[in-house]
Amino acid sequence: MAYPTLTMRKIREVLRLHFDCGFKQREIARAVGASPTTVGQYVRRMQRAGLSWPQAATLSDDELETQLYPPPQQVEGLRPEPDWPRGGAASSDRVPRFLSGTSGAIMLPI
Repeated sequence: MAYPTLTMRKIREVLRLHFDCGFKQREIARAVGASPTTVGQYVRRMQRAGLSWPQAATLSDDELETQLYPPPQQVEGLRPEPDWPRGGAASSDRVPRFLSGTSGAIMLPI
């Protein structure tokens, strides 16, 4: 079952309980009504952002959200084009002889 997104108030509570109080993720999950995986994701996001708890406590909700959810990085250049087969689909070198008939049915030996 998917849990709904936590409010910023609960996200702050998760971070405070983990970094300030030292609670375990399961205890925090029970306290805020989220899964332990969700709690772990917010803790990892904070660590990746390079924030400490006293610093994060002073940020506004919008600033904290921007730090926890940075915009995705843009991919440089174009993706390579797949190696599509050359020629038409009925090309004799690509289609086995038993499939090149008019019906397209496979004849299996009995």
